[in-house]
Order: sequence, then C-alpha cells, then structure tokens
Amino acid sequence: MTYINKHIDPAWRSYLTTPPFPSYDSGHSAQSGAASTVLTDMFGNTPFTDTIHTDHGLVPPLPPRTFASFEAAANEAAISRFYGGIHYPFDNNDGLGSGQCIGDLIRERVQFKK
Repeated sequence: MTYINKHIDPAWRSYLTTPPFPSYDSGHSAQSGAASTVLTDMFGNTPFTDTIHTDHGLVPPLPPRTFASFEAAANEAAISRFYGGIHYPFDNNDGLGSGQCIGDLIRERVQFKK
C-alpha cells in the first residue's frame, strides 16, 4: 500500500505502476551519461537535433527536438525518470555520474575510427 492510499485516498491508482526493481541508481541515467561522454569526445560539445523521432504520430505533431549538447540530452533523459515517478533525483544524479565514469573508461580503452 502506498502512502497516498494509506493516508489520503484509498481508491487512488497511479498512472504508472511501481517498477519491479530497486530505485538506486537509474539505469537510463547511467546509459545516457556514458553515451553523452563518448559522443562528446567523438563529436565535440555541439548542439544537435534529434530527427529520428519525427514520425511519432502525436496530434498535434511536435517538431524535432534540439539539444545544446549531448550532456543536455542526457540530463533531460535523467530528469524524465523523476517526472515519470520512477526514480528520485539522487538516483538520476548518481546514475549520470556512474555513466560518465563508464564513458571515460570507454574513451580510454576503445579506439574509434575517425
């Protein structure tokens, strides 16, 4: 039983179910932190537009997303986990940090063709 059910409204139901895994740390944030670290190393600290999701079928349609950097996109991916009620801010912050460490290891150990 959740706090809301116990103390506020016994009939309340969440739009999202509680995920069947521990909260700490956020896997999406860790993956995003690693990807942003490696992509920034490869392409620099540059703005970009995500054109992959242009045909998402939303009405009204939304324009492609533009980000100031790969890090900005990673931060947005992390905060989305908080907005979705899936993770706490410390889950996301530590996930980003862990991902950045992983990204640094990848940069040190993997040679990408340029």
